[in-house]
Amino acid sequence: MLCPFWDDIDPNSGGDIYVKEFTDHAIIQYDNCKRYDDSSTSLTFQAILYSGDKYEFQYETMTGILNSGTIGSQDGQSEADQIAYNENFIESQFAISNKSWYSTASGMDGTIAPNESSSIVFDLNSSSLALGSYQQNFTLTHNDPNQSNLTITVEMNIVAADNSFPNKEINMGQLPDGSITLSFEVIAGRSYRLEYSSDLDGWIEWDEAIPVSNSDQQIQIVDDGQHSSSHPSSQDMRLYRLIDFTD
Repeated sequence: MLCPFWDDIDPNSGGDIYVKEFTDHAIIQYDNCKRYDDSSTSLTFQAILYSGDKYEFQYETMTGILNSGTIGSQDGQSEADQIAYNENFIESQFAISNKSWYSTASGMDGTIAPNESSSIVFDLNSSSLALGSYQQNFTLTHNDPNQSNLTITVEMNIVAADNSFPNKEINMGQLPDGSITLSFEVIAGRSYRLEYSSDLDGWIEWDEAIPVSNSDQQIQIVDDGQHSSSHPSSQDMRLYRLIDFTD
């Protein structure tokens, strides 16, 4: 059973439901549907079904009373995955998926000597995914009797591309102290500006200029808080973009 938005939805009060099958998936779309006895509600969302018990819920327009439904799934036995129940969780331009958007992380097993550290790398893949927030918890177990197991939450937010400037790809990594390593290519004779953000609403310019290079080359920068407003580890999220503003 799949519950993209299990509530008193009444298509007889307005809206339509469409079903379309493809070779590798099927889509069920609720289009401008209403809740029972609630004409102010507008619900447009999709449940996309894949083989192997994989699914995506995509929410385009969700207005009105949204805190009385259930979102989640349950198999034919007793295994259930409750995502939300009678709470303000869902919103417009949102997506939920149980498809694998991350690949096997490196550094997830091994031995670490006392007072040493080791990096854990997650490879995220946003291709074929809708705009929205994707989250996955990993549990790090260990044999330290004085410490509890650690839960690592990996979150990926997919937003609409800002095409007002031509942006360059940035490869990122993380150091043990939470500093972020940035690596990107610059083209000879072109001017670039590095910016960072913690919420995607406001972008702050890196306070160290990127010099114009005489040759194509790879640039490496470490964000340890010296050239930004704070250390990356002090924020839940830090994003970067490299803008080519050559006249």
